[in-house]
Amino acid sequence: MPRLRTPQLILLIALLGAACGDDDDASTTPDANPDAGSDGDADGDTDTDADTDTGPDTSPFALVSGPIMIREVSSGHVAFPDITPLADGRILLVYREAAVHGVDPTGVITGQVGTADGLEWSDPVTLHDVPDVDDRDPSVRALAGGDILLSYFQYRYEETGDGDLPVHQIFLGRSTDGGETFTDFELVPELAMEYPGAYIDTDLLWKDTLGDPVVVTACSNPVVEVGDRLVVQNYGGYAWNHDNPAAPKSQITLFVSDDDGGSWSEQVVAPDAAPGTWLQEPSLLALDADNWIMHVRTATGSSPGYLGRTWQIRSEDGGQTWGDWEQLEFYGHAPYLYRLENGLLLSAFRELNSGGTQAAVSFVYSDDDGASWSAPLRILDWVATEVGYPSIHQLDDGNILFVYYFAGSSIRASIYSYTG
Repeated sequence: MPRLRTPQLILLIALLGAACGDDDDASTTPDANPDAGSDGDADGDTDTDADTDTGPDTSPFALVSGPIMIREVSSGHVAFPDITPLADGRILLVYREAAVHGVDPTGVITGQVGTADGLEWSDPVTLHDVPDVDDRDPSVRALAGGDILLSYFQYRYEETGDGDLPVHQIFLGRSTDGGETFTDFELVPELAMEYPGAYIDTDLLWKDTLGDPVVVTACSNPVVEVGDRLVVQNYGGYAWNHDNPAAPKSQITLFVSDDDGGSWSEQVVAPDAAPGTWLQEPSLLALDADNWIMHVRTATGSSPGYLGRTWQIRSEDGGQTWGDWEQLEFYGHAPYLYRLENGLLLSAFRELNSGGTQAAVSFVYSDDDGASWSAPLRILDWVATEVGYPSIHQLDDGNILFVYYFAGSSIRASIYSYTG
């Protein structure tokens, strides 16, 4: 991307950032983040009312409680939260903590546990840390059998004679003690985190020493359990060479295991259906064994950090084949699909305005299994700073807990009732 100088355009770049890193690394990553180099501008240049959380005015939802301050830091960066219920009714929260938003070897996965009503939260603890590697965008899923899966991706730069190669891959760990500890983090799939001798070939692609393209992966949402299958959601492809204006765009693939994570097969979602579009940050919801729906963040042009609307796609055969991409009427990053007990579907996301100069934490709902969606309802109204990456959990009393981050300085929650 060109170097932009005015405060408004610098802010535009910041708001278009994703979970992966900076504009030198974003090939297929959840933060194609052009705000790595200007994090201070992004976090400090806020509207005067940027700290005001406002509930949606439109029924059938009403704000019950919030904003609830789960974690607030005076320095550093906390972001990309995800939640899942524990067997005893409490709520496990995970998020990434580092010095800055951009790719940072200090990045660790932090955890807290909330009461069943979402109102009180434990002190933070480090759940996982690989030294000298950025551990980014964690997600958690409690399985039907009681185990908890934690997925995230590691991110690092490989120094080469052709510059820094961005390397990022998905890892998956398991807890058998209610999220107290996670062990045996393994690559999904078995790709490398190191590529000594990598270079940019005459076709402007990153290659390894065997001459094969370097393939990278990233995730932004938790593992999906469908019957006996586990599904890891990936947006990935060839490592991005930002000096190649015709760089291949990222695709969405699913890594599927039929043996509880012992082995994985790969399913590409609608291959070659959108070759000119960066497809990123997928959220998959299985309505049943066969009927699946997915929301993704998109971008067009030479950079995955550019602004694009959220897209939707469906499968009627458990992910074997897919229909056509549908463009939804909002600009959303990191969508999170969820089905309430009454069957209503929610999709929550970081919403961008049409100029990319302001962001909100928003959600839409559907009462027809995603055939149509409401206009966005805003949990956090428009601000000129980075916010979002919401996660959803329906509480025992039927109310809906949304957890999200604000400006890299806090992890927050808001609770809504459904009155329809």
